[in-house]
Amino acid sequence: IFYSWDVLGAAEAKKIVITDYGYEPNNRENVIPALAKALKECIDADSSILFFPKGRYDFWQDLTSSEKFTVGINIDNLKNVTIEGDGSEFIFHGNMQIMRIFQCENIRIQNFSVDWDHPFMYQGKYVNATDDYIDVAFDRSKYPYVIEDGQFYLTGEGWKANPTGYFNLFDRDTKEVLYQSHDGNNDHLFNSKAVEIQPGIIRFYGKPNIKPPKGTYTTLMAGRYITTGISITNSKNIYLKDVTLYHALSHGFVGVRSENITMDNANVKVNEKKGRVFSIIADASHFTNCKGLIKVIN
Repeated sequence: IFYSWDVLGAAEAKKIVITDYGYEPNNRENVIPALAKALKECIDADSSILFFPKGRYDFWQDLTSSEKFTVGINIDNLKNVTIEGDGSEFIFHGNMQIMRIFQCENIRIQNFSVDWDHPFMYQGKYVNATDDYIDVAFDRSKYPYVIEDGQFYLTGEGWKANPTGYFNLFDRDTKEVLYQSHDGNNDHLFNSKAVEIQPGIIRFYGKPNIKPPKGTYTTLMAGRYITTGISITNSKNIYLKDVTLYHALSHGFVGVRSENITMDNANVKVNEKKGRVFSIIADASHFTNCKGLIKVIN
């Protein structure tokens, strides 16, 4: 089934299928080269549908580039294009922007979710808290780390970072923000002397400003505002339908100097299937210097 803008009609739209460009889903290889070829086919068409048959599609950072981040889906100067995900998972690796929509008109994005195998936000659990140190447990298979010269670092695919961010606490049972906690809980300790006292348990030395109960979750970030998730700039008539962001490296959806944006069941959510308490690093959505109608429904 293909979807298009209602005003265009599916019969008029050129059908472009990503698997026709040498890519098969679920193989964990980089889809970006095939995607770049497919997007070129949209340039000359009056209207087009770029179709991703349901599956897993992996987007990998170009570590050979001098750019700080890689754009996964780059929609530049296009009109009357639908990106149809068919319920697929788009999985990102490294320092990446999910999507860039720049100087476009009549763009519809729909039916996929976004996540990272190794997100830029970590979570751990408090094992112990005293006046002199805290002990925090990490699942190293999900949240890899290293300790170098007594300093704890978060590590991912092509990156390493000091813990930063808001260090929020979450209740061990409800997974809601811990009552009477605040941004920056014990943030000074995560950059103090660190020792792995047993596999997966790190002792951070210093006096905590809060001693949460055993089992309380904490989050750590690899950066606060790394790069936007889906950016819409200098564009008109953009429709986001049934899109779920489980992770992004700053704000989720951002519109700048654009006209008429609809978010229809476009969500930022915690991926509970992965046992997480966090979603994206910064805010769900921002619209700056836009005009027309900004519509958020469902």
